[in-house]
Amino acid sequence: MNSQSGKSGRGRAQYEQVESLLKEELGPELQITRFIGYGAMAGVFLGRETALKRLVAVKAMSPELAKDELARKRFEREAQSAAKVSHPNIVAVHSIGRLSNDVPYLVMEYVKGRNLAEMLAAQGAFSVDETRRIIADVAGALDAAHKKGIVHRDVKPANVMYEADSGRVLLTDFGIAAILDTGEDEGVRLTRVGEVLGDPTYISPEQLNGDHITERSDVFALGIMAAELLTGRGPDDTRAVQRQRLMALRTDPSKLSQLRPDIDKGFVDLVGRCMAQSPAHRPDPADVVRQLEKGSVDVSSPDMSVTLDSLGAPLSLMGRIRARRMPQIVGAYAAGGWLALEGVGLLLENIETIPDVTFHLALATYLFGLPGIIVLSWYHGKPGEQTLRMTEIWIHLTLVFLWIITCAIIIGSQGF
Repeated sequence: MNSQSGKSGRGRAQYEQVESLLKEELGPELQITRFIGYGAMAGVFLGRETALKRLVAVKAMSPELAKDELARKRFEREAQSAAKVSHPNIVAVHSIGRLSNDVPYLVMEYVKGRNLAEMLAAQGAFSVDETRRIIADVAGALDAAHKKGIVHRDVKPANVMYEADSGRVLLTDFGIAAILDTGEDEGVRLTRVGEVLGDPTYISPEQLNGDHITERSDVFALGIMAAELLTGRGPDDTRAVQRQRLMALRTDPSKLSQLRPDIDKGFVDLVGRCMAQSPAHRPDPADVVRQLEKGSVDVSSPDMSVTLDSLGAPLSLMGRIRARRMPQIVGAYAAGGWLALEGVGLLLENIETIPDVTFHLALATYLFGLPGIIVLSWYHGKPGEQTLRMTEIWIHLTLVFLWIITCAIIIGSQGF
C-alpha cells in the first residue's frame, strides 16, 4: 500500500523515532526498509517479512494523535474492521500491535501503485469503461464489508489504491469505520457527540445532518467518487473548482451528462441514484455491481427505479409503478384469474358432484389474491434479487387471515 509522499520536513521528523522503534521491536522477523509517506492520521513504512519473503506496508499512527485515547481506538478499529473482511478489492490487514511508546501500528498488504486521487491529479478524468470497472470493484468491496456489519464512512478516491502492475483497485483506510448493530459490537461507538467524520465533499446528507448512518451512506460517497472519476480535473482547474463541481453534482446529478456527453444514459442514471438525497432511494452495492457488470445499465434495475429528475427529485408514483412492471404483473394475474374462474364455472356445469360453494371460494381466493399480487409486484416487480421486508410479510399475513375468515363464513352460510 502506498501513501501520499511526505509534505514537509516537520511531518517526516515526527516519524523518525517511530521508525527506529519499528526496526528495533519488529525485527528481525519484519524488516523496515524505508519511509513511504504520511497522511493526516498515520505514517506508512515499507517492510519485508523475512519468513514469507513478502513486502508489507506498516502503518503507524501519528505520535501526536496517539496521545488521544479515542484516536488510538479509531486507529485500532481500522485494523479490526478491515481484518474482518476478506475480499480481493480490500487491502488485507495481517496484524496489529503497539510500540513501547504506546503508538499503535498495523501490518497490511503492500500495494505498489498510487491512489485514485493522485491519479486524478496527474491524468485528469478516467474513461467511462475504466470508471465502470473501478466503481464495480469498489462496490463489491463495500458489499463484502456491509455483510460483515461494517460501514466504511470515508469512501473517496484518496482511499482507493490502484495497483500499478495489474490495474486492481483496493479499498483501504477503514479508520473511521462504524460497526453496525449486529450484536457483535453492539453499543460501541467511537464518535464524539455532534462530531462529523469524513470529507464533506463525499459524505452523505444524513451524515451531515448527524442522522443515523447506514450502508447506503457509503453508496452516496461511491456515487460522488464515480462523478469525480468521470469529470476529473482539467488543466486550469484548482482543487477548489473541482470540489465546487462535485458539490453542485450532489444536488443535481443530471448535470453529469452535460460534463461528460459520452456517458450512456443508464450509467448517468445509476450514478444519480447512488447520489439520491434519501438513503431509501439509493441502490445497495450488490445492485451496483450487477448493473455495471452487465456492460450497460438497466434503468429499471433492482432497488434503483427511483431516478432523479433535473432537480434531483424522485420519479412520480406512476413512474415507480411502471418501473416495477406492476401493470403487466397485475394484468397477467387478472387475466389468469378470470380464466380460472371460467374453468371452475364449466366444471360446476358438467360435474354435479362438485358443490356450488366451490365457485364462491374460488372467487374469494381470486379477490384476496389481487391485493397480494399488487404488494408482490411493488416489492419484487423489478428484475434481479430483492429483499424481503417485514411490511410485506405483515400485509400478506393479514390477507391470508382475512381470506381464511371469509372462506369460513362462505362455507358456514352454505350449511357445511
